[in-house]
Amino acid sequence: MKMQPPPRRWLSLNDFVDTVPVSMSTLRRYIRKQLIEHTQPGGPGTAIYVPEDAFEQLSVPPACDPSSPPTSDQLKSKSTDSGKKLSGPSPKWMNQT
Repeated sequence: MKMQPPPRRWLSLNDFVDTVPVSMSTLRRYIRKQLIEHTQPGGPGTAIYVPEDAFEQLSVPPACDPSSPPTSDQLKSKSTDSGKKLSGPSPKWMNQT
C-alpha cells in the first residue's frame, strides 16, 4: 500500500514571517518574483498563503540574495543595461578604481 504524504499546512504571511528568518518585505518580494510558492484562494486583493515548508524549498541564486550587497560591477552593469546613461553625476564611490 502506498503511503500518502501528510497534507500541507498553509500559513498566512504574518504567521510565516513569525516562523522563519525572513522579513515581510523580503517575503513579498519573493512572492512577486515567483521565487516562493503561494496561493491566493480568494483572488486579487485577498489574503495570501504560503506553505509551511516553502522556506526550505526556496533556492535563491546568489545574485538575487537580498542579504548580500551588490558589488560595484553589478551596480555598474545595471545602470548600463538599458544603454542609456542615467541623468545626474555619478556617485563618488563609482568613480574610484
